[in-house]
Formats: sequence, structure tokens, C-alpha cells
Amino acid sequence: MGFLGDTYVRPAPIEAMFLAGLKLQAKAHLPVSKVIDTEGNHITISRYEDDVWDFWPYITRENAKDGEKRVIWGIALPGGTKLTDEKHYHLLVSAKDFVWSLHVDPIDGSKRPSMKTLISLIANLAFLLRWMVSNGIDRFSQLAGRTHEYVIAARNGGADAKTTVMRRLLLVEKLHAQAGKIDDFLPEHPWPLESAYILAGIDQRMAHRIPKTLVIPDETFIQLAKRAIEYIDDQAKDILSIQTEAEEAMTATRRRGVTDKIYIYGFGTNVARAHGYPGLRELGVEISMLKTACYICINMFSGLRNSEMMSLDSECI
Repeated sequence: MGFLGDTYVRPAPIEAMFLAGLKLQAKAHLPVSKVIDTEGNHITISRYEDDVWDFWPYITRENAKDGEKRVIWGIALPGGTKLTDEKHYHLLVSAKDFVWSLHVDPIDGSKRPSMKTLISLIANLAFLLRWMVSNGIDRFSQLAGRTHEYVIAARNGGADAKTTVMRRLLLVEKLHAQAGKIDDFLPEHPWPLESAYILAGIDQRMAHRIPKTLVIPDETFIQLAKRAIEYIDDQAKDILSIQTEAEEAMTATRRRGVTDKIYIYGFGTNVARAHGYPGLRELGVEISMLKTACYICINMFSGLRNSEMMSLDSECI
């Protein structure tokens, strides 16, 4: 509750919205803070396009200073510039989108942060933005591949506590967590197999669980996955059909009372050769490759451990 002029007002809730793909013209007049007066009228306090977002209706602490109730977007940047300067236009839009998305479309599995929490993020966001500008980066997406450089900066940037470093790094993790919800985001996890807590030196308990096996480089992994999927799509049906035909031919031979394995396998070999394979052994190699391709696809999309993969039964889905 509070006063607007002589009118007693209450804060109005902000509706959830999707920011991705929404042009600035469509976002410019969206309210980021508003109140409802005694007659039920909605009065906008700050809009998306404003250089200052005033959240006073949502922060009721009487002794809070005005600066503790506002997001001031004129953040000082290297070279004597400000985030609100024309040259940083796109970075300003990205920063606003990111901060506002945390409130209107929160990180999956997390509760909606309060306006006070959003304001508290700005100091760490400002630190990141200054580092980006100093290194010629004007998009959050361009942080990909350079996040470990930022870890060094976060540690050496005058931080007097591990928690400060941790919060700086958690902000970068949030840029990845909001992937798809905003137009400019970090497309990959900033430090796979690690966390902001570990990198800040706060939580060492889980350090022993970090895998020692090297991660397959993305470029190699993408090609491997692509080939496995194509192999299954293009050849699985024919390979399994030939395998079934060969097994049926050998089973029929056994049913006639034949016990000589070489003779029995000969019928399977005939089937394999009829379909272009040199013999039954080569068909077996093809089946093994198909199983490997299936292993890659299942593991790629599920993240199962090897022991869990090995325990899968036929028709288990």
C-alpha cells in the first residue's frame, strides 16, 4: 500500500508474458510497475522503455531509500559511456529483456523473484556488462566460449567475499537458464560439469564427483549424433528385415533335424549374400553398428548411465 499524490493505492500485479520474438516497439509501452487506485483504475508508474524502473509500490519497507526501489539503466560503462547511450542500444535491450524475463517468465522450477530481488541483481549485471564492453562483446550469446575468462575477472574484480563471486557467476548461469525465453541468451552452459558455487570456492563437497573423462567436443558430438540418426533412419528397417530372414532360414533348417552348425549357418549366409553382404559375419557387423547407433541416440536424448543402458529390456518403453 502507498500514496500517489493524495490517493491511497495498492500495487497491481504484473501479468506473465513471452518476450522472445517481441520487437521493442511492442514492448516499449508495457508497464513494469503499476498501481490500482481506490476506484479500481490501473495507473502505470514505469514502462519498459523508461531509463528508470521505479518499483516503489512493491517495496513497502519505510526506511528503504529511493535508490533501493529503482532499477537505473544508465549504468556507467568503460570509455565514459552509459548503457543508455545509443551505441549500447542492443545491449540495453538484451539486459532489460533478461532482467524482466526473470519476473514475468521465471527460470523453470524457480519461484518468481520479487522486484526487490530484481534490483539486487543489477550490481552483478553491471559488473558483467562492463567486462563485456571492455572485451568487445555486445551480445549475451557472444559469451559462449569465453565464460571461463569471465570467471577470472569475477574473482579478481575487487570481490571481497566468495559469495560475491558466486553471485556474479550465478547471473551467467541464469542467462543460459532463460534460453528460448528471450532473444539474446547464452546458448550453452557456461561451465559444464561445474557450478558457480564450486568455481567461487564455496562448495567443495561435490568436487570429487566431477567426471574425469573428457567431454566430446560439440563439433564432433554433433557429427556423431547426425550420423547415428541417419544410419537408423536409412538402414535399420532393411538390416532388421535381413536379420529376421536369415534367422528364419536357419531355424527352418534346425527343424528339419540338421545339427551341423556350419551347414545351418550356410543357409543364413545365403540370405546375407542374396542381399549384397559377403557373408553372415558381415551382416553381424552391420547389426552391431546398428546397435551402437541406437545406443548413441538413446544416451544422447536420455543421459542414461552405461549400466542403465545395459539393463534396458526389449520393448521396455
